[in-house]
Amino acid sequence: MALPTSNNNITTKFETKLALLNTKLSSLMDALQDHLQMNLESPTSASKTLHFVWDFVQRTRHNLSFVSAQDLAANKRAALEPYNDSRGRAMFSAMIIRDRTGQTCRKMGMEPVDFGDAVREKAAALESET
Repeated sequence: MALPTSNNNITTKFETKLALLNTKLSSLMDALQDHLQMNLESPTSASKTLHFVWDFVQRTRHNLSFVSAQDLAANKRAALEPYNDSRGRAMFSAMIIRDRTGQTCRKMGMEPVDFGDAVREKAAALESET
């Protein structure tokens, strides 16, 4: 039996939101990987802050892959919790990256790093409609 049209529309809306967030997280990961101080082949030589943020974004994207648009549309807790967690993690990533003062990094015990314009641009995209 097919879902009523309104549920199909809601499911499609969540599929779009999930895909958009996944795309934005992937773009941010790519920008972090391209940063001059990043070295994924030898993480010990990479900036620890960059590596932490990259790993945090990667895990956020991975967690998002377990969220079902259909379950979100049905308002199921099993989907809402990881979805909202992923959105919060995305916003936190953006906050770390866009803080040019370095205070957020210092509060977390990390060395401040200049993420650069390309990474900050991708982080800013996370803050819109996440």
